[in-house]
Amino acid sequence: MRIEEEIKQTKFRSSQQKAALNLLYTSNWLGNTQNEFFKSFDLTSSQYNILLDRLLKKKLVTKKRCPADKRATDIMITPSGMALLHQIDSDIDKTEKTHIRLSKEEALQLSDLLDKCRG
Repeated sequence: MRIEEEIKQTKFRSSQQKAALNLLYTSNWLGNTQNEFFKSFDLTSSQYNILLDRLLKKKLVTKKRCPADKRATDIMITPSGMALLHQIDSDIDKTEKTHIRLSKEEALQLSDLLDKCRG
């Protein structure tokens, strides 16, 4: 659906404003889609991307002091954590292809354009 229909707005100050609003709207949509996906694994997207104490409680990672440097902590992913990652990797590929309806070339072009926006 076009951004005009999604946000019920037909006029924009400029094509740049329309692109910025579309980018923000799509970012929120993608974030919500990811949150729904990770719920089925009892994870948040933050937990998937970074290591949190909740992952320790779920026995997906272990944490111990580094013997060589007491200020450092070694964090290791557990076998059950690895199994979960393999399952997520498989499922996320399917989900991304379902929700992000772009060809490989279009996805690369969009990524290049977003890089250009940041500058």
